[in-house]
Amino acid sequence: MSNILDWIKSVIVLNGGNFIGKTRLQKTFYFLDSKGADLGLDFDYHRYGPYSEELSWVLSFVKEDEIKVIEKPKFNSVEFSLGENVRAEKVGALSPEEVKETLDVLKQFSSWELELAATIHYFQNQGMPMEKAQEETIQRKTLKASSERMKRATELLKEIHLL
Repeated sequence: MSNILDWIKSVIVLNGGNFIGKTRLQKTFYFLDSKGADLGLDFDYHRYGPYSEELSWVLSFVKEDEIKVIEKPKFNSVEFSLGENVRAEKVGALSPEEVKETLDVLKQFSSWELELAATIHYFQNQGMPMEKAQEETIQRKTLKASSERMKRATELLKEIHLL
């Protein structure tokens, strides 16, 4: 648990000291793992795309003095933040610089675009060719998978070098 908690803290620090959304955090860790972080987390398909039960479990037991968790029920969201004296460390096998580079790209995309991109990539990792992975994503996420969002999801995968 301590490694995962340390990785979460590093991601929050490298993201500017706060991070909004559990789903966004799940997709961020999915992408970091896919980029070679080698986190040892198992990601299974879930309603919102690739999901790690271990990551969720750690988040559910985090203490206020470790990470401040602010529930935002009006927006159906959560904000994570840290105190001043937390330093960014490696996230698995990725350096803080590599993580920051990925985070900077992900910030340019909506949570739905992250979800679509992660889902496409997940299906590709299950052996589907790109076109089939996109079709499967559209079929499962009809309301979110507009042509513009699917285009942006593909751009995201290219920008973080997973396509």
